[in-house]
Amino acid sequence: MRRSEVLAEESIVCLQKALNHLREIWELIGIPEDQRLQRTEVVKKHIKELLDMMIAEEESLKERLIKSISVCQKELNTLCSELHVEPFQEFTWNLITVVRCLIQEEGETT
Repeated sequence: MRRSEVLAEESIVCLQKALNHLREIWELIGIPEDQRLQRTEVVKKHIKELLDMMIAEEESLKERLIKSISVCQKELNTLCSELHVEPFQEFTWNLITVVRCLIQEEGETT
C-alpha cells in the first residue's frame, strides 16, 4: 500500500475517533439525538470548509508554479537566443537552475 493511501486511511480513522468521542460526550451530557445530528452536521460543514480552503490554496500554488515555469521558460529561450546556444531540453523542474546558470554566464560574457 502506498504511503498516501496509508495517510488517507489514518485520516479517516482519526475523523471517526473524533466523531465517536464527540458522540460519547454528547450522550454523557444528555444532548438529545436530534441535536447530536445537528452538531454532527456542523462538524461535517467545518471539515468540508477546511478541506475546500486547503484545496483552493493548493490550486493557487499550482497556478503560481505554472506561471513561474512559463516565465522561466521564456527567459530561458531569450537567454539561449542571446548566447547563441541551443535551448536546453531539461525537465521543467530543473528549469530555474538552468536559467540561473545562463544569467550568470551572460553576466560573465558582458
